[in-house]
Amino acid sequence: MNPNLTPIYRMKFIPAHLVTDYMEYTDGTAEIKTFEYLRPISFATGSQSFQSTSKPSKAGQLFSSTISTTLREAIGYIGPVIVLIQLCDGKILVFGNPDIPIYFNHSHTDQSRAFQVDYDSDKPLLQLKNTDLFND
Repeated sequence: MNPNLTPIYRMKFIPAHLVTDYMEYTDGTAEIKTFEYLRPISFATGSQSFQSTSKPSKAGQLFSSTISTTLREAIGYIGPVIVLIQLCDGKILVFGNPDIPIYFNHSHTDQSRAFQVDYDSDKPLLQLKNTDLFND
């Protein structure tokens, strides 16, 4: 295994239009409120990885994060979303926000369901502050 890749424990998402409140804090966390439960993303065990890197850019730092996995079942939603991943170390990271959401990139064949999320930002990924939202 590549030492720069971190295993993912669980993944969930929420359509961006269902977020009722989103707040970022200076301590590197974000709080999300929604009137609906997060939707799980079912992936094949052992196929998932997360990588985050940073590099200098003209505007400061550019943070690039990638999730790669193989899905167990298709995701039935194609609109803008916020993705949350729980790493094996317990951290819950937030990909996207209501203003700059994520769009899923996945391909399906009769043999596999490849899934990848690429996210670039001028700040590092935030940790979810209200972890009870993820654990419902």
